[in-house]
Amino acid sequence: MDVIPSLQSLNGNPLAAIDVETTGRIGGYHEVIQIAIVPMSLDLEIADLEPFYQNIAPEYPERVEPGSTRVHNLNVDDLMVNAPSKEKVLQYLVEWFDRLPLGHGRRLTPLAHNWAFEKSFLTPWLGPELMNSLFSPLIRDTMQTAVFFNDRSAMLGRERPFQSISLSALCKNFGIKLENAHDALADCQATAKLFKSFMRATV
Repeated sequence: MDVIPSLQSLNGNPLAAIDVETTGRIGGYHEVIQIAIVPMSLDLEIADLEPFYQNIAPEYPERVEPGSTRVHNLNVDDLMVNAPSKEKVLQYLVEWFDRLPLGHGRRLTPLAHNWAFEKSFLTPWLGPELMNSLFSPLIRDTMQTAVFFNDRSAMLGRERPFQSISLSALCKNFGIKLENAHDALADCQATAKLFKSFMRATV
């Protein structure tokens, strides 16, 4: 994963698309029940590396927001029986990270669609120290990229290019197929493709 001139701003910390599915909307109270991390290559394609993709058994099923399960269609009762615990998945995550072909002291640069949401769940689970050792703080966010383009258009007196900044709407705008939306791995793959589309866009 040598740095190429067009991506020197990554400082050797390669991009990885990240998505979580949760039991609700409040990080630190609701829980991560599915996570995916998809490393990307320097040409902004999905890298030929094993993604991290795992369901997680919730510790507090009584806190589940009914609306959340309607979004991602994960069965909490099934997860409690068949999915590993948060502690076990944390172990899997660290082992997966250690297998990545990263240089000494290198981390992953998070790419997400609404990183503020993802981080609000990941930090209470992983803890600040592990978050900092796994992920660079110089994140990329496709939702905020869309907001920037809308703001720039407004400043220039132009019609905003993106009427909706949801992942599904933006993928549709760029002709990206988003199959199985709200599955963490599918959303990661779509976010990776969306980011590359933004990098090429003239909007």
